[in-house]
Amino acid sequence: GDMATPAAASSSALPSEGHLALDRIFSASALLDAEAVVDFVVRLCTVSAEELLEAGNPRIFSLQKIVEVAHYNMSRIRLVWSRIWGVLGAHFAAVGCHPHLGVAMYAVDSLRQLAHTFLARDEHALYAFQSAFLRPFEQVMHAHPSVRMRELVLSCIHHLLQTRADRVRSGWRIMFAVLAAAAADEEAAIVDLGWEVCAQAVVLASGALASVCEGAAFLDAVGCVRAFAAQDRSERASAAAIVALATEMPAQLGTDALPALVAQAAGAAHPGHSGGSLDADAAARLLRRNVAHPDEVVDAAAAAAAEATGAAAPAPAGVPAPAPAHQRPLKLPPLTSLLPPPALFEHVGSRAEDARGTADQSAAMRAGRAPRGQSPLPGRGDGGGSDDASAGADEEAGVREALWWPLLAALAQLVQDRRPATRDACLSGLFQIMGSHAAELTPDCWRLLLHQLLLPLYDDPPQPEIPTAHPEAAGGEVLDLGAVAAAEKAMVSAVAVHAEMTLHHAEWVHTTGIALLQRLGALFIANSRDLAYLATDLTSWLLRCLAARHVPLVHAAAECLTALLVSCAPDLPETTWLKLVDALTDALEVAKAAGQADEDAHAKGVPAERSAADTLPGGLRCYLLHCCAQVVEGLRESLSPDTLVALLRLLNSEAEDAKASRHSFAIKRCSASGSRPTVQVLEHLVALCESEAEAVGSYWQAVLALYAPAGTPDPAETPTERQHREQQAALLTKACDLDLRTQAVLSLTLTDFIDNTQAAPAAGPGASSSEDKAAEKLHAEAARCVAQALCPLVARLLVGVLQLSDKQFVVHLPELFPRLVELMSCEDKEVRYVLHQIFSQRSSVFVGQAAHQHESGKRRGSSGHY
Repeated sequence: GDMATPAAASSSALPSEGHLALDRIFSASALLDAEAVVDFVVRLCTVSAEELLEAGNPRIFSLQKIVEVAHYNMSRIRLVWSRIWGVLGAHFAAVGCHPHLGVAMYAVDSLRQLAHTFLARDEHALYAFQSAFLRPFEQVMHAHPSVRMRELVLSCIHHLLQTRADRVRSGWRIMFAVLAAAAADEEAAIVDLGWEVCAQAVVLASGALASVCEGAAFLDAVGCVRAFAAQDRSERASAAAIVALATEMPAQLGTDALPALVAQAAGAAHPGHSGGSLDADAAARLLRRNVAHPDEVVDAAAAAAAEATGAAAPAPAGVPAPAPAHQRPLKLPPLTSLLPPPALFEHVGSRAEDARGTADQSAAMRAGRAPRGQSPLPGRGDGGGSDDASAGADEEAGVREALWWPLLAALAQLVQDRRPATRDACLSGLFQIMGSHAAELTPDCWRLLLHQLLLPLYDDPPQPEIPTAHPEAAGGEVLDLGAVAAAEKAMVSAVAVHAEMTLHHAEWVHTTGIALLQRLGALFIANSRDLAYLATDLTSWLLRCLAARHVPLVHAAAECLTALLVSCAPDLPETTWLKLVDALTDALEVAKAAGQADEDAHAKGVPAERSAADTLPGGLRCYLLHCCAQVVEGLRESLSPDTLVALLRLLNSEAEDAKASRHSFAIKRCSASGSRPTVQVLEHLVALCESEAEAVGSYWQAVLALYAPAGTPDPAETPTERQHREQQAALLTKACDLDLRTQAVLSLTLTDFIDNTQAAPAAGPGASSSEDKAAEKLHAEAARCVAQALCPLVARLLVGVLQLSDKQFVVHLPELFPRLVELMSCEDKEVRYVLHQIFSQRSSVFVGQAAHQHESGKRRGSSGHY
């Protein structure tokens, strides 16, 4: 009322004829040519600005006439209207930031009325007039400090959504920008109101999300919901936004909306052609690649506020204006980070082109126009629908992936939130989408998800660029103390920020990171048939996790790797398994190099640094060997002979390397002719023996898992089944050289153990001098340590001998019997016990073999006599 009175007084002094004449001036603006109407609008805005700058008594007469002029000229051609609104929009933005609340509210409400009328008009697909028309709402939302004013802006957007949502196209981008600004607001009431409006647009309104996609603003919608999920002023809005990202928005991207979006994307790529293929440009049409930087909006809002209030000029171009006091900038990656990688569009295009080419070829062959070198297909006039359906399915898959990617990217970014509850909710939502659509996402999309969204979450925070504490001038002179103090402050701040990031990352790995790893492994195991192509990528990453610095992560990766390898064997092709063996070989090489570094440090007397992988039972190398043995043991019926041979070759190589390392160290440091070995040297020798025992034991476990069951009869099997089993066992034994491998591991290990056991007594009869006795004693001490350390391995080998069938035992008896006899002098109780079991349980075999040899000798003697 107070604002309208001056304007009313100024016009009430005129007679009625004057009123009519004055109104005709503004209504006749619709008759002016393009240049004249633009000049008229500029002059009118100048007068309005002067009226609004009057201290204590701003007048809105010219502002009212501006609204009328906008109505009269809204039907002009787009090029002219664009020039008119370029002037009017800037003026509305400035007046909307006016310090007088009544004036600002009048301007925004007038803008709402104009927008309601303007949105009733159809918008051409190649223009974005709606975006330009609604931009003053965004600028006012950013700049105005009044809560009531920001509530009014949100109410205006809500009104437009309720009445004109089906007509909005490019205007969606501005609407979501306004709502994103509400998500960053300091006031919880503004955040809650903003989410109510946002939910109306992307969750509650039926078909609204399809309209958003048609307006190429789906990325803006996801970014807006992400902002509400990331803010911490309203936990209710944050939780609801996460549910929208994980459940409600994916549900709206169903099959009902996809055909229209496919047609739109194809039409954008090939205008005028309804059957075009979905290439990179067409798929990208569903999203917006060119995303304005938020600083541009803040700068525009600051300029508008300065123009309306007469304040100082804003910062020059290129210098971002400070964020308004009523907003808390959210620490989120830019909106462009939600865009799918270009590789995804390339794969989409290639798949669609291949499917479309197949469909065209089939159509030509059905019509009798087969390509050169091929004949038409008779009798298949209606059989080509499958090719067209395949092409359509590929296009729909491409559209679906292009739309799902921003949702998955937003949830993956929110998984790094500082609030544990938010991280857990986003992690659940992320795997809910991936688990529900595991079979629908293409292999290319899955690989991009793994390598560009999920695995980078584990990367350490980047090192900061720390400025020098003592900057120098060009001539080498030290600058003033103020510059030095500023540099030191910046350095301390950078170091503190990095330390905080590192601490947060460590906390994230120990909580959410481990949960993510476990969920990822469970997802792969549950969908191993559909995701078999990811086995190599996931295994390689888990092997890298074993070298991480975080102990819980290392143990979680170890458990996941074992479960993955053992559970997914039936679904993995042989080529994949051979790649997995190569990855395990590389990981063992890394573990071996780390062990060699520890040995070098030990030789120099420097204590080796203990890594997280050392907390695994036996260390990283021991775990990997045990994992390989478990794979052979658990999957012997699923893996091909080539894969089994590759695993056995790997384990045998590690066993030979471990034995060679122990032997080399013993010769260099514990020679009988050398000086007395120190306690540290003997301790290291024992450690090498234990490492050898683990390597040989794992190899023996794998060989025995293939060899022993092959000769074990089943009482319930029929003669036919027994014959088939024996045939398969013979083939496996031959393919994997199990007889030779068994004989080699028993012969080499037992011989080495016996040699060290026999060298353990103090002095032999040939020792004559005291010096020779001392040298022999030193050698005996080392041999005694080796023999004692290898006793558990020997007992393990002998237990395996008990598991062999009588037929298998007889095969190895000629080589094995002399060593068993020599082992009878061993003092180790466990070895003597197992040896006693062998002679007790295999007594009939020994007797039978002796009788057989006796009969063979008699026949040979008789033959010689004759």
